[in-house]
Amino acid sequence: VFGAETGAAAAAQLPAWTQRLQQMARSAIPDVRWAACCLAGATARTAGVGAFRGHAAAWLAVLLPLTKSSEPRAVQSIAASAATDLLARCQGCAQQAKVDAPAALTRLMPALASLRGVAQHQAEALKATFALLRTGGNQLRPYAADIEQSCVKLLGSGDDEARQSAALCLASVPAVTASPKDDFAEWLRMFRKLLDQLRALLDRWLPAPPAAAAPAAAGGLSAATKKGAGGPTEDGVVAAREVNGLCIAIGAMLHLPFVGLVQVPLGELVQLISQVLRVSQPAAHGEEGIAAVLPTLHAEVLQLLAVVAKAVGRRLLPFAASLGEMLRVAICRPVRTA
Repeated sequence: VFGAETGAAAAAQLPAWTQRLQQMARSAIPDVRWAACCLAGATARTAGVGAFRGHAAAWLAVLLPLTKSSEPRAVQSIAASAATDLLARCQGCAQQAKVDAPAALTRLMPALASLRGVAQHQAEALKATFALLRTGGNQLRPYAADIEQSCVKLLGSGDDEARQSAALCLASVPAVTASPKDDFAEWLRMFRKLLDQLRALLDRWLPAPPAAAAPAAAGGLSAATKKGAGGPTEDGVVAAREVNGLCIAIGAMLHLPFVGLVQVPLGELVQLISQVLRVSQPAAHGEEGIAAVLPTLHAEVLQLLAVVAKAVGRRLLPFAASLGEMLRVAICRPVRTA
C-alpha cells in the first residue's frame, strides 16, 4: 500500500498509520508490541523513497524502545532486526530522513550483543550485525571489539547458519577499523589471529608427518581428543565445525575491497592448507574421531584454496610448485570406505 510513490491517498494515511504503530508499541501485551515491530519493519522496507525519508525517524522511534533488555526476547529480537533494516536503508540519506544514526546505534548495538548470546536468536542477531557492518561504516568502530569477541566464540557453533554469519561478521570487522593510515594493520591483525587459531586447532588434531616422531604425536593427539565430553567422534565433528567457521572467515576477509593493498601472509596460509591435505590416514594413529571427519576437513581447505586463488590471483604464483604437489596428493588419494 505504501510502496507506490504516486499513491497520494496512501501517503496521506502514513501519519495516522505511524501513530497507530506507536500505540501498538506501547501496549501492555507483548504479542501486540511484537506485531508493531513486524509492521513497522515491513513499512520501512517497502515505503517509497519520499515516504521513507519523511517518516523513517518516526518508525525508528517505534522500534528502538522495544530493543531494551527488559522486553521479551522475541520482541527485542524482531525490534532489533527491523531497526537494522531501517538503518541499512538510511545509508547515504540519514540526514534527509532526519535519523540520528549514531544515537540509534548506541541503543541498538547493546541489544544485538545480548541477542548474540541467546541460542534461539543468535542467527537473526548475527544477520543484523552483519548488515550493519556492511553499511554502518566507521560509526561501528566503537563496537568492533565486542562484535569480534562474541563472533569468535560462535565459529564452532552447531547451528550452520549462526556459524556462517559469525564468520562473515568477523571478516567484516576490519572494514570498519582498518585504514590506509596504519597500512591496514587491523586487517592484518585479524587475519593473523584467525590463521593462528586455525593452526592451533590443526596442531591439536592432526598427527605429525611420518618423518617426525609419529608415536609421540599420536599420543598427544589422543590426549587431546579424550578431553572432550562427547568422545572422539563427536569431538572430531566439533573440530571440523571450527575449521569450517575459520575457513569461511579467512576466505571472506580476502574479498574486502582493500585486500590488494595488503601484504597477505600467503605462505602461512598455503602451509596450513598443505598440512591438512597431506594427512590421509589418521586412523593409523588410533584416532577415529578425526578419521571420521577428515574428508570434511579436506573439502574445507580445498574450498578455501579456491577462494584464495580467486581473490589474490597471480600472487599465488610463487607457491605454484607446492600447490601443484598438494593438489596431486588430494586428487590421487583413495576414497575411504566404511
